[in-house]
Parts: sequence; C-alpha cells; structure tokens
Amino acid sequence: MWRSTFGCLLLGATAMLPPRPAPAQEPGVPKKLLEARLEAVRQVFKAAKHEQEAGRGIFEDLPLWSRRLLEAERALATTKEQQLTACREHLKRMQDFESVEKARYEAGRVSIKDYAAATYHRTEAEILLARVEGMK
Repeated sequence: MWRSTFGCLLLGATAMLPPRPAPAQEPGVPKKLLEARLEAVRQVFKAAKHEQEAGRGIFEDLPLWSRRLLEAERALATTKEQQLTACREHLKRMQDFESVEKARYEAGRVSIKDYAAATYHRTEAEILLARVEGMK
C-alpha cells in the first residue's frame, strides 16, 4: 500500500514539473552515465510491462517507469524532434496502459479508481506533449 501511495506521490510531483528544453547534455554529467541510466530504465519498464500484462505487480509501476524512461530519453535528446519523439512514445505507452485498465474495469477486475488513474496518466502525457510542442 505505501509503495503505491509513495509511487503516486512521486509521479504526481514529477508530472507538475515544466518540460525541460532540449539539453545538448546535462551539464557535468558524462553522456556515458546518461546512456547507462537510459538502458537501466528501459529494462525496468520492460519488466513492469511484463508484470502488468501478467496481471501482477504494482499498479503505479508502469506510469512511474514510463515517466522515468521519458526523462532519461529527454536528457539525451539534442533536438526538439527528439524531445517530441520521447513525449509521443510516453503518450503511446500511457494510452496502452489506459486501454488495458479500461478493459480490466469493464471486466470487473479493477475499480473505477484504477481506470480513472490510468486516464489521468494518459492526459498528463498529452499535456506534456502539448507543452513540448509549444516550446521554441
């Protein structure tokens, strides 16, 4: 229970942050470390997705790790198009997450809370994409 609540708080806090402009690279951080973080988060997201598909795992894991994947991709992005691609991929992941939760809700396997939370995560991804699209 506390992990789900904590994950939700972390995800909500990061969702409120404004989008960062495309950095050439995070100042003082070696590109090799950023790439290692990206690879690690890809593996965790893949595992979280597998757990979701199997019907186990913690509900908030998928959106949390998708958001972390987005941030790791954006940290390595050097163009606005790369930023947009990362945001679009995050949105697609959240659309898929929402679809799964909708089907589970309609089958009576999850509560309206879970389905509404999935909708929240999808709309947050849409908002982030709109913000990045509006950046110069």
